[in-house]
Amino acid sequence: MPVERTIYVVDDDEAARDGLAFLLRAYGYAVSTFASPVTFLGSVVDLPPGCVITDVRMPEMNGIELLEALTGLTGNWPTIVVTGHGDAGVALEALRAGAVDLLEKPYGQEALLSAVRQALATAQEREAARRIERDRLTGLLETLTPLERDVLDGLTTGCTGNTIAAGGGLTSRAVATLQASVVAKMRANSAAHLVRMLFRLG
Repeated sequence: MPVERTIYVVDDDEAARDGLAFLLRAYGYAVSTFASPVTFLGSVVDLPPGCVITDVRMPEMNGIELLEALTGLTGNWPTIVVTGHGDAGVALEALRAGAVDLLEKPYGQEALLSAVRQALATAQEREAARRIERDRLTGLLETLTPLERDVLDGLTTGCTGNTIAAGGGLTSRAVATLQASVVAKMRANSAAHLVRMLFRLG
């Protein structure tokens, strides 16, 4: 299912979860439901990108904590936070954590659908940007020499310069020179920045 139609509902309230899924499916969306943020996070690496709708108050992990966990993962998860206890503090916390919208119960059907459309538009934009960035980085990777690729592989797996040197039969100075070349060719600010760039793309 394309990103513009994919929704994940995370709510420990079965009736609310199923009711929301029923409504969204009636409008042609592909909906998967999860009874807890922990279950959702355990599955997220195998899921296609889409919009997440999560309740804010749940046991084990609340919706804000789920949102924060999602921002640390690769993927595309624009998130709508739903609360029955909405106040300025919750709204601000949700927006700071990266929520695209906050809905306070009881919310109207049109408010929900509008928020979903906005979130899915955001997902499409992010996915298009990811494809452009992936193509750019793929092109830059092709400019690396085999030794530079070995050094990059070591960096992305958390190896130290000395470990990379020992594994490749190189001196530490040679590894440092190769690392600097890799960072420059990949147009990154530093080795750490480069690793973050590659991690975000998956």
